[in-house]
Amino acid sequence: MTKKLLKNRLFVAMALMLVVALAPIQSIAQKKVAYIQFSKVMDATASQTGDATIVGSDAITRMLTATGFAVTVYSCDANGKNLKTNVSVDTEITGADLIIMQETWGSTAAAIKPTGVLGLNKLSVLNIPVIYNKSFAFQKVNTRAITSVAGTTYDVVSGSALGVQVVAGKESNPMFSGITGTSIPLLIQGANDAGVVGSGATANVTPYFKGLSLVNDLEISTAGTLLTSLSGNVAAGTPISTTSNDASMVINHIPAGTQIGTVATDKLANKDMITFTVNYGAIAAGDGKNVTNEQLTLWRNAAYILTGQTPPTTLYLNPALGLKENALASDSISVYPNPTNGLVTVNSTAAVKAITVYDTTGKQISASKTNTVDLSNQAKGVYLVQVQTENGSTSKKVVVE
Repeated sequence: MTKKLLKNRLFVAMALMLVVALAPIQSIAQKKVAYIQFSKVMDATASQTGDATIVGSDAITRMLTATGFAVTVYSCDANGKNLKTNVSVDTEITGADLIIMQETWGSTAAAIKPTGVLGLNKLSVLNIPVIYNKSFAFQKVNTRAITSVAGTTYDVVSGSALGVQVVAGKESNPMFSGITGTSIPLLIQGANDAGVVGSGATANVTPYFKGLSLVNDLEISTAGTLLTSLSGNVAAGTPISTTSNDASMVINHIPAGTQIGTVATDKLANKDMITFTVNYGAIAAGDGKNVTNEQLTLWRNAAYILTGQTPPTTLYLNPALGLKENALASDSISVYPNPTNGLVTVNSTAAVKAITVYDTTGKQISASKTNTVDLSNQAKGVYLVQVQTENGSTSKKVVVE
């Protein structure tokens, strides 16, 4: 009887230990992203936005999926009705952890107006954090994203139009985790709204190629939300740049409770919003081949921040760009043995801070804080080993046999 009792107690103790060990794993739920866009016809070479029967994907949705998010794409009409289900999309996204409003929306679309199903007021009621990639909705024309007459917007089509500059003092912001330097490239080329790359700087003339947009003179009740600035020439060739860290919108982290514009009802509730200002045609061009690693890293970091996670410290690699080696410090770093079937060692003239290994889809499969990484459990194939040193970072191809 005593032995049986001891066995039962041992079984219970082991069961409790197992429950405790598994509890942290079970508590980590996959974050759900509602990726909302207006359905539009894109060029055959570009990423597709989808229609009533087809839901497309692009470099951003593929990156989010590869980094562990559960992404649902909603393609809508101008009133915000999901074309696949014929239901107002605001009723379908209540369980999401993050909303992404994509630039495919026209600035005058009914869905994104203050009274629309996806207006800022409605998004505040839904109480879900938002990545909002539509700066033109905040321009000095009534009945757009906010109630008041708001900012002055510009399509920046030349100069530094394909990249942004980190605002002084914001260099350590988690939005820039994994990114080296303060001048950040976002696009390879400008593109028109259908996703065809090219050059052209005449507004309202087809084709009209653009990359990023800029908002100045916007009332933002919280100071210092601007993370990156932008400069270049507008459509008519007039030089323009960010005018104020407190009244400009490029890439901003706008905290909960912030009022945008002069009307009190245009206010974020209990969740933050991060804004982007990238033309979707340029994002979709070449089915992802026009988007830099840095831009996808910024989107990844924004998604991590708004869902309460710490962004990775490595650069996300866009698989559409292929396995390209970074010339930075490349000749001072070697990786061996290569090919390998096990432990890989990095030899560098500068101290190695981190090693991250990616497969050909851009998914991170291993990481190390030393100068070695073990690939013995990986399938045969080509991998990209990104090495971060005290002097910068570079990447090397490694073949696992």
